[in-house]
Amino acid sequence: MAGLMLKANLLKNFILSVSFIGLWAFMGGSVMAAGEASKKQPSDKVVSRLMTMTFQMLPDNKAVAEDAKGDVILDKKKPKEIFIPSEDARRIIKRAYLTGKAQACDLRDLQVANYRDMMKTEIASGKWSSKQLFYINQLHLVTVMLQLGNIKATAEGEKVKPEKTKVKCSPAEAARIANYIKKAIGTQKENKAEKK
Repeated sequence: MAGLMLKANLLKNFILSVSFIGLWAFMGGSVMAAGEASKKQPSDKVVSRLMTMTFQMLPDNKAVAEDAKGDVILDKKKPKEIFIPSEDARRIIKRAYLTGKAQACDLRDLQVANYRDMMKTEIASGKWSSKQLFYINQLHLVTVMLQLGNIKATAEGEKVKPEKTKVKCSPAEAARIANYIKKAIGTQKENKAEKK
């Protein structure tokens, strides 16, 4: 990411201990088709829970990235410096869903292109602080990891072993996902060209 260098993958091998119901109402695990995901919006409840989960997983008072001013240190006692508006989070979650589906469909180039295009767009908007850009990156990561079963939400205090879920992807679904990502990336480029 231009202007913001992440210190490390801070969420590796995390298991989240929070209680929530119906996260997959939007994502539907591997059930929802790509076409449905591009049209359907995640509910306010799903957006709120993903935002909260992401915030809870962030390190407190640790350097997480570096920008032109030096280390970016998150102070979780000041959440307003970190959180983004829910409508912006909804957009990030939708893009993360496509990234996760691309990963499940073994579309590595499109997976990376979708993520990079999303981050470039957010950086270019000029409306986010380095702390918020880090949060956006982590919101994307948490959404993808939940979708693919790399982290699991559990009831508080429940002991659970991480188990990776194999998300299935048919050739037809892979083609749909590729098409949606190409459109998403193309739309971003068109919007940038119109602003110039």
